[in-house]
Amino acid sequence: AHAATTEANRQGLRTLSLQVISAQEDERKRIARELHDETSQSLASLLISLERIDAVIPEDLPHLKERLRAARSLTTRAIDDLRTLVADLRPLVLDDLGLAPAIRWYASDRLEREGIDVTVEADPDLPRLPAHIETAVFRIAQEAISNVLKHADAGQVRVRLSRGHGLELEIEDDGIGFDSTRPAPPDARQHMGLFGIRERAAVLGGEARVESTPGEGTRVSVTIPLDGPVAADE
Repeated sequence: AHAATTEANRQGLRTLSLQVISAQEDERKRIARELHDETSQSLASLLISLERIDAVIPEDLPHLKERLRAARSLTTRAIDDLRTLVADLRPLVLDDLGLAPAIRWYASDRLEREGIDVTVEADPDLPRLPAHIETAVFRIAQEAISNVLKHADAGQVRVRLSRGHGLELEIEDDGIGFDSTRPAPPDARQHMGLFGIRERAAVLGGEARVESTPGEGTRVSVTIPLDGPVAADE
């Protein structure tokens, strides 16, 4: 009876955590779409207006043209920054195309711009999954990729997404690594990122494993069950 009560309490906590995460994701989605549909379009219109003004300013007014070009450059940077913010809040490709394309796009977008080679392997017949699972696994991948960028000093990253004993995600880098047998990585922010990965996996009844050795890179492996009450709970 005690074991049944403990399991029921654990299941109740998981359901509550899923509800909180779902509410957060709904709000992120709303803000992301508003920024994408409204703010991004306003900035794009501003950039076009600045380009048209610059086109009619004669070349014998170099100071004015230089100020306009600086304003254009600032607007372009704001558009790029906003695009990055929207992708962090809610990648629209996740809603439109699903988990594998979203992870492939995010990994390539964030890592390749920093000169890191990226390989993404995904089962071609991986079906669309319940939204809360796709969102949670994407957030796990997002956090792992962020850790690579901030801490790993890597040259190559391999991402693998497959369906075996559940949904399996693996992100491996060839960076500086750390001693994963210690209670926490040396960098507290990296520790919090890994803690967040484990927590998101646990909410779905899954497991996250982190293997790392100094000088030999890091591997984050996550398995999420695709049956049972948590996996089915929308």
